[in-house]
Amino acid sequence: MNTLKSWLCAAALCCGATAAAAVPGELDATFGSGGISRQYYGDLAQADDLVVDRLGNVYTAGTSTTAGTAVPLLTKYKPDGTLDGSFGSGGFATPAAPPPNLALYSAVTIFRDTLYQLVAADDKLYVYAFDTNGAAQAWFGSGGVAVFTVGNAIYPVFDIAQWGNYLGIAASAMNPATGNHDFVLVQLTLGGAPVAGFGSGGIAYSRLWSGAGARNRLTGLTFQADGRIVAAGRASKPGAQYDFVAARYRLSGAPDPTFGLGGFSTLDFGGQDFGRRVSLRKDGSLVLAGSVCKELDPAAGTLYCLAAATAFKADGSLDTGFGASGRFIQDVGGGGVTVTDLVLDERERPILVGQHLARPLSGSDPAASYALIMRLRRTGWLDGSYLGGGWADFSYGYESSANGGVQRYPGGLVVTAGNSMKPVGPATLAGPTTAARHSN
Repeated sequence: MNTLKSWLCAAALCCGATAAAAVPGELDATFGSGGISRQYYGDLAQADDLVVDRLGNVYTAGTSTTAGTAVPLLTKYKPDGTLDGSFGSGGFATPAAPPPNLALYSAVTIFRDTLYQLVAADDKLYVYAFDTNGAAQAWFGSGGVAVFTVGNAIYPVFDIAQWGNYLGIAASAMNPATGNHDFVLVQLTLGGAPVAGFGSGGIAYSRLWSGAGARNRLTGLTFQADGRIVAAGRASKPGAQYDFVAARYRLSGAPDPTFGLGGFSTLDFGGQDFGRRVSLRKDGSLVLAGSVCKELDPAAGTLYCLAAATAFKADGSLDTGFGASGRFIQDVGGGGVTVTDLVLDERERPILVGQHLARPLSGSDPAASYALIMRLRRTGWLDGSYLGGGWADFSYGYESSANGGVQRYPGGLVVTAGNSMKPVGPATLAGPTTAARHSN
């Protein structure tokens, strides 16, 4: 996820974008077609994350699957939402030799004019570098890619961010030394080399819980101004349910004992609590977003999920002034919602995005869904002035639509990345990757 908050060209870029719809949250009709841009690459393309460059171009990161083979995918959109055909090959960039067994997830950050895309396969994390024309950067790592072996069972949601001359990665995997499912942090230089003194060989493992059945998962991160990493995710004791987790780390990759309890803060919403992303406020406090779920059918693993968020103070203590005693929960009905990303707008109001199932899952029922966007007040309550009720669904054309990522855009707008899918066979999906822009 991009940590570069530079909107230097806002006045020049947004002479058209400022004509966005008056109702906060509505699609900006000056972007793409009615506020949405759909782009096809292979059989099924998806976007999980995005960044915006200094000129207002949007880059989405995801994967594309064709005939069962997946590749990492970057897509570039011009400020008006049209595909930039000069980027890579016809608007798309993929690695020359992508790894086999690719996880269907990707994250991206940008620094100056270099895009850093993160993917995973088997026991490894891969970071690829491209310029803003879509050309692979051979100076990065080894021939344009940096590879880190972190352990098997990498959870297919992770994050990447930039600070100074470094990149940070938050992930989770089975620690090769212990067999425990641990939090994983990786720190590397902007040239792709592991940072000496960070963990061991640039990789640091940590955990809240140990033992068979324990799970520790980091799925989001950002950097403080002093270079310390703040991360978010979830953790569960053996045999227990997940709780939201916020963590802060020293420059060495070790948990920071001045934050929470030994570097970690947890929050139990009372269900399977899937913390996902984190954003920092100007005062050093942090906001986490994710989903709170209850099991409908334990045997089948069917869940019903609500949107959720919380806030912690800079020392890791719960901000009880956020929402109801530190908790925000919103039931959006249907089959529930998966929150996938979070950004704070210029007034530090949390904007959440994700996928809203149209109806409860049952049997062979296809998972018809919508792309959801929601805004909270800074105090952690639903903002009823946003979209006439605080949240809304959007369809990107096919039976299933989803938002994977969200970022601020110059001129007070926000832009999202996602996908739209339709079944074309008993076990085959097809569809485009998407970008959309909203007023705010």
